[in-house]
Amino acid sequence: MGADPLTGVVWEWAASLKTEPASQAVVPNPSSYTVIFDGEGNVLIQADCNLARAVYTLENEALTIEVGPLTRAACTPGSMSNSFLDSLAQVGSYMIEDDRLVLR
Repeated sequence: MGADPLTGVVWEWAASLKTEPASQAVVPNPSSYTVIFDGEGNVLIQADCNLARAVYTLENEALTIEVGPLTRAACTPGSMSNSFLDSLAQVGSYMIEDDRLVLR
């Protein structure tokens, strides 16, 4: 797959904005929710107390992430692990804005 603009960075989940139903959430501990793209179609995911692997495809600004094997640890109350993983599985495109990765 070669180098792409997503590699070389540990991306942290800082906030979520959804249009339907309308909601906004600020992530209190972004370093607990990260993704690392390896440039070869693989993603390493930290979702609070859980770890996952995924595969991704990237074509221009189109991005899809298919979450695969996942640990099933019981995170502390208030964890956003499931929401983070669900959001990643729904990604269809991306953009990088002011050194921030925006997943859509």
